[in-house]
Amino acid sequence: MLNRRSFSDVLPESPKSARKKEEARQAEFVRIGQALKLKTIVRGDAPTSLATTGLCRREVGPRSRGPLHL
Repeated sequence: MLNRRSFSDVLPESPKSARKKEEARQAEFVRIGQALKLKTIVRGDAPTSLATTGLCRREVGPRSRGPLHL
């Protein structure tokens, strides 16, 4: 059976190349994360949006007194 390996598995990466690849991966991760965060905020589903619009607050009303509270 023929053992297939990718070209990158055969040739070792230089430390500079590996570092650049990791930096590019992290930059792309941050870019995508910021875009998702912005969409969530614009949509109004972010926790900060809910806190400022008052959707998280319960209405304050008189407390009912049950049989245990005399």
